[in-house]
Amino acid sequence: MQKKVQAAFVGLFCLLIFCNAQAAADSAHRALSLFSGTVVPSLFPFAVAASLLFELHALDPLARRLHRLTQRCFGFSGHFAYLFGCSALSGYPIGAKLTADLFRQDCLSREEAEALLCCVSTSGPMFLYAGVCLNMLRAPRLAVYLLLPHYLAALTCCLLSGRRFAREHSSSPLRLPPAKSLPWSEALSRAVSSCTASMLSVCALMVIYGVGIDLLGTLLLRFLPQWALPGKLALGLCELTTGCANSALLSGQARLAYLSFLCAFGGLCIHAQTASLAAAASLRLRHFWVHKSIQGLLSAAMTVALLKICPPDASCFAALPSAALSPTCPTWLTATAFLLCLWPFAVQAQKTRHARLKPRSSPSP
Repeated sequence: MQKKVQAAFVGLFCLLIFCNAQAAADSAHRALSLFSGTVVPSLFPFAVAASLLFELHALDPLARRLHRLTQRCFGFSGHFAYLFGCSALSGYPIGAKLTADLFRQDCLSREEAEALLCCVSTSGPMFLYAGVCLNMLRAPRLAVYLLLPHYLAALTCCLLSGRRFAREHSSSPLRLPPAKSLPWSEALSRAVSSCTASMLSVCALMVIYGVGIDLLGTLLLRFLPQWALPGKLALGLCELTTGCANSALLSGQARLAYLSFLCAFGGLCIHAQTASLAAAASLRLRHFWVHKSIQGLLSAAMTVALLKICPPDASCFAALPSAALSPTCPTWLTATAFLLCLWPFAVQAQKTRHARLKPRSSPSP
């Protein structure tokens, strides 16, 4: 049944591309433009720097010094400090990549690595400031309303997940990778090659999700024109950069709250990137979707509260390009479209759960 569902979705996707070849080509071009103009400048340099520090073992003393503090406050080992720091500086999906690398080096237990995959998943300040506020909103003064709630919500979720992890698992001593003195050239080559492979994966997923979002939006516009705007807004939750560009459908404070939720939630494309990195290290994504949903809701609520406490100048919102939503659009369509996008992931999770709970047959004597 699972293979039939997957084949049906792939077949439907190919049929949509065949019937809308020009629209699919334009969507792929827009996704590549967003990737080269927004993602690469804000992600790749920081990703190489974080990977280079990891290859040179320059962050091991930080993990050793902060082990007691992070274990007491967050319930994780000292590796959490620089994993969260690298994710907060670099963005998606560097935290998941470094966590998988540490697990391969036997520096993290399986349980801690799977818990950290949910916690070290944040956007980077360059994407939030340069990509969203400067390039899309043309209002750099609004960056504080995205940056501060984003990282406060992430730390709050880390506190909750870490305390739950500490209750379920006993604390273990800090394990550091064997210190190998790599030459600078070899460490730089490893960092660049691994980050390039990760960026190519990000680019491919952005194109696939971007084409899918635009084709579904075209169908909504053709068959359900009065519901096209909220449907496209909901489909924007599938891919982060495309969803941020689609935020022009909203205006004012609602647009900032939507962007705050979307940047913290990450979009299903980010979820797929994290899942691919976890699968390469034989790790499971446990409660990742729930964790990111809570993080997104907390971030949006903090943005709204910050807007109420310290409202920005009216001139900040006056220059934002926006499109008003039709008041006759039913609100249930947004939730329905979002749930339909999540349905294949729910089927996969249910199949995995049944396979895990199925008793193994004892070998015949």
